Amino acid sequence: MTAESMLTGRASLITGLSAALLGLAGVACNHGRLSSGTAVASSEQASICTGEKTPPDRGPPPPRPTGRYFRPGSAQRRNIREPGMPGVWLNLSGRVNDEDCKPVARALLDFFQADSHGKYDRRELRLHGHQFTDGQGRYVLRTIVPLNYLNRPPHIHVKVQAPDGPVLGTQLFFPATLRAYGMRVGRLNAHARSFNPALAVHLGPRRGNRYSARFDFVIAVA
Repeated sequence: MTAESMLTGRASLITGLSAALLGLAGVACNHGRLSSGTAVASSEQASICTGEKTPPDRGPPPPRPTGRYFRPGSAQRRNIREPGMPGVWLNLSGRVNDEDCKPVARALLDFFQADSHGKYDRRELRLHGHQFTDGQGRYVLRTIVPLNYLNRPPHIHVKVQAPDGPVLGTQLFFPATLRAYGMRVGRLNAHARSFNPALAVHLGPRRGNRYSARFDFVIAVA
């Protein structure tokens, strides 16, 4: 099934609370496939699923025009961090589970975000891409930490869908411990109506110019 067929005609959003956010994941990407090394095993041990669905997005979409936003024509890739792109590196990984805490294989995830200057690519090419989970429901995204757009907290837009399931449209946020570009993330979170702590990634310590983070999704599959 293609990304286009998965997204076409499916715009329903899922309500509910979040999956538990725990663990640091060190995940390697090799020719578009997740490795099965020790780092992945350690992230599995730290993952806890409660069966509570990930909350939908309640904030505004990226700036208009958005006619192509999340169109399935985005590149299929796990690495949306282009060579030479400025910014603090972010490796985000996790799982997509159903409400019975079973991994969802071939779930579609479509990511789109602002750059380190708080700018979106109006062509929706840069920092935009989709991917599919592996047989154990795992995904990994290599990107950069986004700068806050206007007065909103830094965030990453994402849509998630099981094969033939409804689309979850949501945003991932960052905890106040994030240190990047001089942002006061705690203050931005506190003043944003769209911020939901249940959608904050579990962030590890900054190591040089790099963060690792984890977020596990729980979605409806039918």
